[in-house]
Amino acid sequence: MTHLPIFVDLVGRICAVVGGGRVAEGRVRTLLGHGATVRLISPEVCAGLEEMLGESQIEFRQRTYEVADIEGCLMVIAATDRRDVNAAIARDAVEAGVLCNVVDRPEDGDVVVPAQVRRGRLAIALTTGGASPAVASVIRGRLEDLFGPEWEILLDMLAERRDSLIAAYPDATERSRVVREFLDGEAVERLARGERAPVEAALDALLRGDR
Repeated sequence: MTHLPIFVDLVGRICAVVGGGRVAEGRVRTLLGHGATVRLISPEVCAGLEEMLGESQIEFRQRTYEVADIEGCLMVIAATDRRDVNAAIARDAVEAGVLCNVVDRPEDGDVVVPAQVRRGRLAIALTTGGASPAVASVIRGRLEDLFGPEWEILLDMLAERRDSLIAAYPDATERSRVVREFLDGEAVERLARGERAPVEAALDALLRGDR
C-alpha cells in the first residue's frame, strides 16, 4: 500500500468525470458534496445524472472522451464501462500530471476513493488498497456504530469553544490532556442519551478552570 491518506480541499477545483452510469453518478455527487467544479464527459448519462445537469458546478460535455478534457483539472475519474478507454484516461493523466482514479482498476490510477464515515466535522476514511471493498464496507458499518451522531454534536461544541479553550489552556500538551480527560468521562455517552445541557455545563466548567 503506497498511497498516502490525505484530505484535499476541492472547493473551486476542476475535477473531470468520464462516464455516464451509476458509478459516475456516485463520483459526481461526492465531488459536488465537497465543493468541486465537475466536468462531466459522456455521450449519454443515466437518469440520476440527467437530474443533476442543472447544477451550476457541472460542465457537461456530451461526447466521447478527448485528452483535452483533462486540461486544467486537479483530478480525473475514469468511470466508463470500457476498459480500453479507462486505461487511456489513466495514461493521459500521467502525462498531463493530473491525479487519476480508475473505478474498474484502481491500481491503474494514483487516487483511491475511500469508504467514508461522516459525522459533521468528523471524517473517517478507510481503504483496503483494493484488496476487498466488501471488507471496507463491513469496517465502515462498525465505525458508524462506534461513532454515532453524538460525535457531531460534541465536535460542534468544541469548535464553538476552541478559542476559549486555547485561552484557558495555552499549553498544547495540557490542552490535549484536558480534552482527553473530558472524553474519558461520560460526555459521549450522555450526548448519545440526549443529555446535551449537562455536557455543555461540564465543558464550560473546564473553560473556567473548574476541575
